Amino acid sequence: MEHAPWPLHTGAVEDLAQSLTTAVGLPMPSQAPLVHFSPGVRRVRIGPSRPRWRVRRDTGPARGAPRN
Repeated sequence: MEHAPWPLHTGAVEDLAQSLTTAVGLPMPSQAPLVHFSPGVRRVRIGPSRPRWRVRRDTGPARGAPRN
């Protein structure tokens, strides 16, 4: 999937039910959550992955060539 960078905007938490943190034995966060949201992107390309760079491969000896 390819698209332009997500335009992020600041947000605010209006209601939060935090139960997973204590369920696994972690302490509750000591600060307010940091929140961002994106209204989305308009143009998205969906297709097979394409590498951003070429991988250089060591070809070694040709098939059937004698090894030293």
